[in-house]
Amino acid sequence: MIQFWKILLILFPFIAVIAFYIYTKLVTFQYWTRRNVKQLNPVFPLGDLYAFIKQGVGLGTFYDNLYQNTKKSRFIGFYNLTKPTLIVNDVEMVKNILVRDSSYFVDRGTYSDEKRDPLSGGLFSLSGDRWRHMRMKLTPTFTSGKIKGMFGTMMDCGLRLKKYVLECVEKGEEIEIKDLMARYTTDIVASVAFGNEIDSINKPDEIFREMGRKIAGLSFKNAFRLGATLLAPNLLKHSRMKAVDDDVEEFFIQLVKKNLDYRESNNVSRRDFLQLMIQLRNTGSIKLTDDWDTKISKVKTMTLHEMAAQAFTFYFAGFETSSTTISFCLYELAKNPVILEKVQKEIDQILNRYDSEWSYESLQEMTYLENCIDETLRKYPPLPILQRVCESNYRNPETGMSIEPQTMVFLPIIGIHRDPQLFADPMKFKPERFTDLKYAETLKKAYFPFGDGPRVCIGTRMGKLMTKIGLAIILAKFHIELGKSHNPKNELEIDKNSILLAAKGGIFLKVTVRDTKYFARRESKAI
Repeated sequence: MIQFWKILLILFPFIAVIAFYIYTKLVTFQYWTRRNVKQLNPVFPLGDLYAFIKQGVGLGTFYDNLYQNTKKSRFIGFYNLTKPTLIVNDVEMVKNILVRDSSYFVDRGTYSDEKRDPLSGGLFSLSGDRWRHMRMKLTPTFTSGKIKGMFGTMMDCGLRLKKYVLECVEKGEEIEIKDLMARYTTDIVASVAFGNEIDSINKPDEIFREMGRKIAGLSFKNAFRLGATLLAPNLLKHSRMKAVDDDVEEFFIQLVKKNLDYRESNNVSRRDFLQLMIQLRNTGSIKLTDDWDTKISKVKTMTLHEMAAQAFTFYFAGFETSSTTISFCLYELAKNPVILEKVQKEIDQILNRYDSEWSYESLQEMTYLENCIDETLRKYPPLPILQRVCESNYRNPETGMSIEPQTMVFLPIIGIHRDPQLFADPMKFKPERFTDLKYAETLKKAYFPFGDGPRVCIGTRMGKLMTKIGLAIILAKFHIELGKSHNPKNELEIDKNSILLAAKGGIFLKVTVRDTKYFARRESKAI
């Protein structure tokens, strides 16, 4: 009898695995079939992520290919490991999920564990009432007036970038533009989010930049961590892995604490994101006027960890997505010299009108440059997919499709942006799409680089201004061409180890000083 129980204990794990396998194959992986929804071919235990691994491509490329191969279906069933997920291809349904029916799809379903992993409590990952309250508090932070107040700080970083590029030109070096732009955006975010003046443009080993590499560097660990954060949050919770390493967490929390203590103790005010959070912490709201000073209160409405989480989210989202957009845009402009000449002509004319002085107003007038940024975001969206979790029983009135509570929904933005039926010749870089009236309706319903609806990216204005400054500074002073390693006839190869879009091997440009009369005149700092 004892021998029987020993044998049973030995066999139990194998029996459990076999039982789980059978249940998954016959029940879990038939979820969409039972609901009369076309599904793919899931493989135990990875579901349809097996196809992603088998293809050996980046996540963006995978979802782009999946959309192009399945777009005749308005939606398809997908298994994210063993979790049933709906991929929505129909642009009208995508728009409705994001906007009209957003009350059913408020949360992203990404990883967040504020108690164990405080930096995971940023606005991007919060859900439910926690997200609603934090979003309402932070919205005044990113008004045009507040961003304009930070313009001078951003412009200082831009002028430092110009000086560095000029030194590279004098040495005759090709420039790897992605890393340089990551250093430029790191300097901006370090200043406006944390109140720290750094110079990683000239000092690539600056601690802030080193932390950026730890967070966003191309590695299996980072790809797994970011992929799990976005697509399989329970993996992080069950594995006890955090959103970032302990030393990164300690660095950012202590940095916020140090600057917070200094400003509150000495009644110091500065025009930056941290100052606005100090206002929020001490008064419960952010002033809508141009008054940045804060009366320190004993009653705090925001904890240190909450402040650190928001600043960290701003840091990661700001430096990575903006630097990537600048890099892809410069690549496309170097590849398309006619467009490059047109945008440089616009910059020259506007700077001439403003007596060669950079200002918030002069940048706002650079509309063709804005079109170039928008076209870059179309072709290379910061996030290849958007995701939402259905909060309650939802029935789409146009299709009759029902979605049960807690079902994950994926919206393949990269595929939609590259659909030739929506954007003719989608891989061609055409900024004129954003002024061509025939694209007006398409852009309203099928262009989502920062999402849409209540959960549209709160920092869109800030990110685009950062991007515009970097591009304008470079294009005003320098002529750019593709580096020797790039073939203008080919598309950039996307790194398969990156969750976000990133060029394999980097982006190299040959840069020379432009021959233009406007820069023979006085160049001054931003006003």
